[in-house]
Amino acid sequence: MNLKPRRLIFMLYVLFTILLVLTLEDVARIDINSFWESSARKIEDGWTLSIDGEVKDQHVILPAIIDEPEIPNQVLVLSRKISRVQPYESSIMFRTSQKMVDVYLDGEKIYTYDGSLDTRKTVLLGYINHVLRLPSDVDGKLLEIHMVSNQNDNGFILYDVFIGSRTSQIIELLRYDGLSLFFGLLIIITAVVVLIFTLTFFRKLEIRSNGFAFAGIEFCAGLWMVSGSMSTQILIHNQVVLLVAAMFSLYMLPVFVTWFVKSMYKIPEGPILLVFVQIFPFAFVLASALQLNGVGNYSLWFTPVTVVLLLYFIVLIAISIRDYIRGNRPILRFLIAFSCLFFAIVGEFILLILPLPNLLNALILNLGIFAFGAILLHQILCRVMRYIAQRGRDEYLLSLVHTDGLTGIPNRRAFDERMDVLRSRAYFIPIGLVVFDVNNLKEMNDKAGHNAGDDLLRSIAKELSGGFKGVGTVYRIGGDEFAMICEPCDEQAYAQRKHVLLSYDSRLGDVRTMYSLAYGEALWKHPEEFNSIDDIFAEADRRMYAHKKQMKKRVREQLVSS
Repeated sequence: MNLKPRRLIFMLYVLFTILLVLTLEDVARIDINSFWESSARKIEDGWTLSIDGEVKDQHVILPAIIDEPEIPNQVLVLSRKISRVQPYESSIMFRTSQKMVDVYLDGEKIYTYDGSLDTRKTVLLGYINHVLRLPSDVDGKLLEIHMVSNQNDNGFILYDVFIGSRTSQIIELLRYDGLSLFFGLLIIITAVVVLIFTLTFFRKLEIRSNGFAFAGIEFCAGLWMVSGSMSTQILIHNQVVLLVAAMFSLYMLPVFVTWFVKSMYKIPEGPILLVFVQIFPFAFVLASALQLNGVGNYSLWFTPVTVVLLLYFIVLIAISIRDYIRGNRPILRFLIAFSCLFFAIVGEFILLILPLPNLLNALILNLGIFAFGAILLHQILCRVMRYIAQRGRDEYLLSLVHTDGLTGIPNRRAFDERMDVLRSRAYFIPIGLVVFDVNNLKEMNDKAGHNAGDDLLRSIAKELSGGFKGVGTVYRIGGDEFAMICEPCDEQAYAQRKHVLLSYDSRLGDVRTMYSLAYGEALWKHPEEFNSIDDIFAEADRRMYAHKKQMKKRVREQLVSS
């Protein structure tokens, strides 16, 4: 049987596919427990609450709110007997905002967390996810969670306690506010990509300032979202690091927003606002310095800085609206983008006071921040496309200025500008220069017409450009004059093209069917040979006229002999 190679390969692939399907069907019947359990189990009811040793409630259901008016620095204890239902339930996870946490199992301490920042400089605000391993024998044992609160407004809520594997608890964290981590990382990646483009493709363009500012906005927004997500503690467990990162993004965001508005929309107050907004990074440095010297901390400055930031953005929006009314139409995009961010923040605050899932709160804020960045990015991309289109038109017009209309090769203006560049060069490189002159073009025009002469010039330009391709650039510098510049000149490649010049010496026949060129060449190989590019051009021109005279003499001699 004669099988073509292509058909044989096809049959082998069909056989391979059949074997793969049969293999997958076979191994799929093997029952192996997954590492990724669907969810951790909540331990909701059966808890007893004690405060400083006094039992307050024996039937607490989590999550719960404590109605005690004053509990800071008092020890809150949640206790309950636990049992392990599944073998993979090897750890417990719970969320607190307390400064000290200890976990006991039948009186034996199995976990401790000292978040007391009395001896540190930074006060930690926010929630910590505690994850601890369970011993193998936990069935029927008493679990006690001891907590000491920081202050009145964050010690009242007792959150869920989960039992399960580490992987199931990671999934639970991601379910809670994993979108914040996802959107934050996506925005940070966008900032990095824009920054790379700005440092490479946009580095010589006017748009680069917009790119830097937008990358800063996206980085701060993404860093704020990532730092505020509890899922981030999967990657960075130290909440204080996330707090400092969040404060940094908060203080730097107005700088990049102002920079973007100034560079993109050219508002008159832009330079003044950009100077004024430097107060925020200086405030961050000042707050850090005071904190390190024990004078204050980030939480002390958070509220006044937030108020000043809000007032500043109100002023910025008011100026933007005024500029839009005065005719600055592009700034409307910024107003729309900022509106998305503003309504997202307002919506989040409203949802926080309503009995709705926290995930919905994060989703609305994330979408608002994402829409804010997407609108600004779209505006940058539109401006880049307009710039590229304008640059293309400018380069096309510039090429027309430097192109000979008859032959399509560079013209005298392009030649002169190239000579100016070589003339101003302070260092030496080998340069080759050849000057050409068409013999008897006037006679051809008189006998056959100017169209025939034009066709001849186009043919010459095509032949010269092809003959010296990869060696130098050919220019039309006059009616019947051409020149070729080889720089930097590869002497070996230049020598290999000598046959192009030598072939012109034999073209001394009938001008109606053939043409001839007089040429002169000069190769500047050593600095002491010529003083300047003008000297090498003069030498090539002198040799061209000498060659032209010699060719005319040969023609006369041929006529006499015939």
